[in-house]
Amino acid sequence: MTTGTLTRVGDSTGELTVSLTSDLVDVVSFPQQVVFAEGSDTTSFTISAINNTLFEGRKRVLISAAADGYRAGEDFVRVADDEGVQIAVNFTDADGEGFFDPTLGEVRQEAFQWSIDILSALFEKSYGGETIVVEAAMDPLGANVLGEAGATTIHRDFPNAPVGGTWYVAPLANHLAGQDLNGNTAEISSTFSSDANWYYGTDANPGNQYDFVTVILHEVAHGLGFLDLIKQDGSYFAGGLPGIWDRFLEIGDGTDLVDMTQSERAAALVSNDLYWAGVGGRLGNDNARPRLFAPSSFSGGSSTSHLDEGIHGGELMSPYLTSVNHVFSAMEKGILSDMGWDLPSAPS
Repeated sequence: MTTGTLTRVGDSTGELTVSLTSDLVDVVSFPQQVVFAEGSDTTSFTISAINNTLFEGRKRVLISAAADGYRAGEDFVRVADDEGVQIAVNFTDADGEGFFDPTLGEVRQEAFQWSIDILSALFEKSYGGETIVVEAAMDPLGANVLGEAGATTIHRDFPNAPVGGTWYVAPLANHLAGQDLNGNTAEISSTFSSDANWYYGTDANPGNQYDFVTVILHEVAHGLGFLDLIKQDGSYFAGGLPGIWDRFLEIGDGTDLVDMTQSERAAALVSNDLYWAGVGGRLGNDNARPRLFAPSSFSGGSSTSHLDEGIHGGELMSPYLTSVNHVFSAMEKGILSDMGWDLPSAPS
């Protein structure tokens, strides 16, 4: 529940009735009319979320006000469904730069929040208060690097872990454990280029600029689990154990990478013959295994942890930014579901 406030400019001597409307009447409730008292230039009304038992994630609701003789006004209110995973953002730039830049800071923050709302709407929570904290900053990242993000911690063999001896990124580990395993530490850390020619709008119409929302969604998704833990030489980064992503990797003949020798696994990473074996990913791809990016020349940060550019180019989680995309495909949702996320909209 929150309070909306209307202000009238000009003559306030008489009583004034204002009509209120919304673009999403099934998400919030408020009075259809409010009245300015004689002599008053402000009036308030209550806005309440509607508990309709449907999972909806976060919604951005437009409320409009109109009265005879006055120019209409409108504003947005964000509504978070309490059945969804909440995602909170902590902007870590210093005052006057990045997300707090005096000229661009506000539009950068609005674009980031828009992206977070899209992500939050994907997931159904597994425990009360489930929250993913994302830290975000903007800094120079060098040529051809638009952004980078990842989980701040990884966890294994926690309560309710589906697979033993397997690493899970912090947000997913918390979700599966039904508790916050990493305390006050943010779950995801992200940095975006402060030098890139960004488009900060949310209408997916960037022209010849880089679409900020597309890149945010892509990078934060790596922190949610689109992440391999295999080195170029075929060994594993953390304690000689695979991550949950790695357990779904197989080559064309169906051999799992976790069952290979180190040298065999290294060869698979550059084989152009790497696939996702999970049921959800296949169902979201017309029952065909999603092909993963495994070019003959290993590309650190891109190989293995993305969908194949040649087959799935244009998908949000392909390695190159070749199109604008604000939507996770059924295949990408299926992959997230395979790893353990609860997505009401995932293929099944």
